[in-house]
Amino acid sequence: MNIVNSYNRILVALLFTGSAILFISCKDKSSLEATNQESTITLQGDSIIHIDSENGHRKLLLKAPRIEQYGLAAEPYTEFVKGVSFTTYDDTTLTVSSTLVADYAILLEKQQLWEAKGNVRVQNSEGRILETEQLFWNQKLEKIYSNVESKIIDGGNIIIGTGFEADQEFKDYTLRRPKGKLLVDTEPTKPSADSTQIDTLKSK
Repeated sequence: MNIVNSYNRILVALLFTGSAILFISCKDKSSLEATNQESTITLQGDSIIHIDSENGHRKLLLKAPRIEQYGLAAEPYTEFVKGVSFTTYDDTTLTVSSTLVADYAILLEKQQLWEAKGNVRVQNSEGRILETEQLFWNQKLEKIYSNVESKIIDGGNIIIGTGFEADQEFKDYTLRRPKGKLLVDTEPTKPSADSTQIDTLKSK
């Protein structure tokens, strides 16, 4: 999920697209000082489709119906107010590395912290799926995490927990207070368990 590394290039690319872009000019500086800078949009765009490539090979596809950047705020941020989808790729064969979709997202630029909300769904190259209503991605720590109910679909396992933490590739994870259907190896005469009684569950 190498999304943030491409974010500045996305904003630069917006300068040259036909999307409805709005800029704040120098002559408006005096009027801006009389307004609430926290709510002043400094860049916006509609129907954004961005492809980021490296050495001629596609690495990232971003789609967003609308973005709004608030560059004058004390903590500059960008909102994806109508949802966002990311697809990252591994190699020259356009093999999908991961996907993420959400109804809304915000990037706190100084903190390099993303928050996605509303029908958040992440899938990695191994087919593991995460579904939750709120997801944070800390670029500095290269971690994704949530403090709300989250569902992980991993092969035949369907596990629901209250919060989780994982690496940004969603390969190793810890799920808190898990419950759900698990496939486990048992003796032939014993039925398999379909729920857990443990506080945390870690991927193997």
